[in-house]
Amino acid sequence: MLIYLVGQYNSGNGLVQQRALAAEKVGHILLSYAYMPRAERLNAVALREAKPHLLVDSGAFTAHSSGRPVSVEAYADWIDGFRARWPMLPAIDFISLDVIGDQAATWHNHEYLVKRGHTVLPVVTGDASVKDIERALEAPWCCFGGFGSVPKGPDHRVRMQYLL
Repeated sequence: MLIYLVGQYNSGNGLVQQRALAAEKVGHILLSYAYMPRAERLNAVALREAKPHLLVDSGAFTAHSSGRPVSVEAYADWIDGFRARWPMLPAIDFISLDVIGDQAATWHNHEYLVKRGHTVLPVVTGDASVKDIERALEAPWCCFGGFGSVPKGPDHRVRMQYLL
């Protein structure tokens, strides 16, 4: 089981050092594009010193909740720059940009990112069909996003049972 270090970002020097030590022990950090560039700056010590496996989330739920949409083009451009700034990291994985409650739009974003040359983890949203879930599970690993914001009902239960 992989455990990713996530948590509140604080610019206090002591907390930044603690985060670096924790990242070294855990070996994995999860960052969100929604909080960039601040999250990158505040985690720079941990990234440089611990050289963790990094997983970057698109921040789709945060963007959706705050009413600040994320453009797939801007996310793709940012991924290019991020990789260039952190070539020393042993592994960086990016989560595809999902659209809360819209699996078709999520697949569109995924395909755009792949065409741009990015290897991104597919995302299954709360309205995904079993066929969508099977497609996502063809990847080495995938993500499940936005399930908390999807209306519950018989279809949702069927999808959750299938996943489990």
